Amino acid sequence: LGWKDVSIILLGDWNAEPEDASVRSILERRGNGGLEMDNDVGIGDKGMKWDFHSAYPLDDENGDDENYHFYTTWKTRKDGTKRRVIDYIFYSSGRSNDGSGRRGALVTGADEVGLSCTHTLSVPKDEEVEATRFPGLRYPSDHLLIAAKFEI
Repeated sequence: LGWKDVSIILLGDWNAEPEDASVRSILERRGNGGLEMDNDVGIGDKGMKWDFHSAYPLDDENGDDENYHFYTTWKTRKDGTKRRVIDYIFYSSGRSNDGSGRRGALVTGADEVGLSCTHTLSVPKDEEVEATRFPGLRYPSDHLLIAAKFEI
């Protein structure tokens, strides 16, 4: 496999909300970071483009369930109690530039190589969380466990 056949997964505790610059810089990043590459092998500005996605819904993309609200922490501080998203799983397989607009696939000749998120670990419902929020006896960390399953 060459570098263009590799999918990328970035994950961690950003301690930043979806609208913050550190998160937006990943989700809005396109291209190869300004590197000049050999276009004879189909890479560079006119070839493969990285296109990162979040495994979990962000920006109120909560699907059909209006009672579902994704969050990774729910803390009480001196200025009040707030539920926030500050932990992330981002993934990319690149993006074709063949005009199809397909996401999550690299076009390498006639073959496509892609990574897709098939499952995510759900977060607790409101009634499953202690009144003191996080951390607590049931959820001893101030961050929830998040996980994703991917398919190539």
